[in-house]
Amino acid sequence: MLSFRAGCAAVLLFACTQSLASASLKDDGNNTMDIMEFIEQFGTPLKTRWMAMIPSIVNSSDTSCKDEFTALIQAFQSTEEWAFEILDASSKIQSGIMTGNIRNLGMYDECLQASGHYDNISVRGKYCTVRIRQRSNAIRAAKTDINVGIISSICAPSSCSEFQIEELVKSFLGNTSENSYVGIEIEGVNCVQPTSADFTTGEILTIILLTAIAQFMIFCTICDFLKRRGYAGSSTLIDTLSKFSLYINGRALLSTEVKPQMMPSIPGIRFLGMCWIVLGHRYVSTLLNPTINIKDIFVWMDLWSSLHVQIAVFVVDTFFVISGFLLAYTFLKSMKSGKKFNLAMMYFHRFVRLTPSVMVLVLFCAFLLHRIANGPIWNMMNFLVITPCQRNWWLTLLYVQNFVDKENICLLHTWYLAVDMQLFWISPVIVYPLYRWPKVGLGILGSFLVISIVTPAVILGVNRYSNGILEFTESVISMDYFYNYYILTYNRAFAYFVGIMLGYDMVTKKRKLTKVFNEFCGDMVVSIAFAFILSVFIESPVIVLEKILMKNNQKSEQSSTLPQMSDNNGKAKEEDTMLNMTAA
Repeated sequence: MLSFRAGCAAVLLFACTQSLASASLKDDGNNTMDIMEFIEQFGTPLKTRWMAMIPSIVNSSDTSCKDEFTALIQAFQSTEEWAFEILDASSKIQSGIMTGNIRNLGMYDECLQASGHYDNISVRGKYCTVRIRQRSNAIRAAKTDINVGIISSICAPSSCSEFQIEELVKSFLGNTSENSYVGIEIEGVNCVQPTSADFTTGEILTIILLTAIAQFMIFCTICDFLKRRGYAGSSTLIDTLSKFSLYINGRALLSTEVKPQMMPSIPGIRFLGMCWIVLGHRYVSTLLNPTINIKDIFVWMDLWSSLHVQIAVFVVDTFFVISGFLLAYTFLKSMKSGKKFNLAMMYFHRFVRLTPSVMVLVLFCAFLLHRIANGPIWNMMNFLVITPCQRNWWLTLLYVQNFVDKENICLLHTWYLAVDMQLFWISPVIVYPLYRWPKVGLGILGSFLVISIVTPAVILGVNRYSNGILEFTESVISMDYFYNYYILTYNRAFAYFVGIMLGYDMVTKKRKLTKVFNEFCGDMVVSIAFAFILSVFIESPVIVLEKILMKNNQKSEQSSTLPQMSDNNGKAKEEDTMLNMTAA
């Protein structure tokens, strides 16, 4: 499949650039006649083919695109250096297509920097990516899919629209004889839009807000410094402002002191789990970036060596367990210490702890992210982050983005915050009865556990989802499973309820987490060692003995008649194969 797509890519890139393959040649002062002869032979068919197509494709009330294309071709024939740069910046045939090097992004900076004048017409390069697919097997990408197929690039005059460039390339392919039997088509064209120098109202307000926060933190740090040096007297206002000091909060954040009420194993589990999750996301991002050996990636995914990456999705459940555990533990401990239960304050405290940080991140992504970088695939950030955040920022702040318009979620990874917050909303129905009426609370918790086990199983069976978050098709990454199963709260609730059960058990039986963890590790080490000894000294000899007996049986059967021997050989091979699979 991949080799055929790669072949299509080679044909398309050759068709689009067969007249431009040597466009980067320049006069070095020694080969003037050779280059001029080359231009004479090269420019005539180039002018004929492109000039014949351009009027019919870009003809509209705005003729600037046609005029700039005409000036570009004529400047190339006149050996203008800037014309060479525009044509040279487009994609060429790259090496390694058969190994999956199917994304040639050309030269982004060269395209944008190339500009010149010819016949009183100014031409500036405009960088565009072209998405390609096979016509006979074309799969229309769904709204939830991410395109990872063949990508090429073209550097066109800046006045041309995406539609005009797409029609021009389609027409060029239609006149290419190789494409008549290969069957490839353009899926779409995406051009880099220049960033406006003027700031929008949203950008200005975001900058003002971030600046105000930074100035407030700096002012509080100065107050803390003056208080420590004795330049400012102690007062309620100074003491309150000093608590926001960058120095105080920085030390608290980096402190390794273990206080009596802390459970140091929890941060350790979080750290290891987060490292694993980052590793998994890093591998996934490889599929979105230009990669020269995509074919090897798909082969690697079927090997055991990729297992540690592909099962990283289950580490997320660790954080749900921790969240449920800490909720039940802190709630039950506070209730037993005499504190009163205030549902409104409980929800308010949780909302205030999370929302300000999320709000700043959403504002930055919606209004300022597009100004911090650029590049040939930077438009992907506009599709995945910027536009969804501008459209659905309020859903993220209400923590319902995993249910409402989930295909356009702002910041894809914030689905976890939505699930965690929604589980927190229903947690009082469980933890408060666990404190007041333990038997009733355990019954409610048990009911939630059963429901959270049955519901995902039914959804998986009915929809026939696989166990992978991403499903790879011809040219897209299908995220149907991710949006319709993985990020939904009722499919992720079991781990959270298990955490609540562990927190209740720890409080009521007065267990120590460190001791429990050490006992668990000890049991696990002993179990692994015992299983290894059992396998080496008991199971493996039995398997070897069974294979020897089966081979002896095969030899006795082979001494029979010739027709029977051929049949028995087939059976023996099948049995031996089954034994080898069992031993493996």
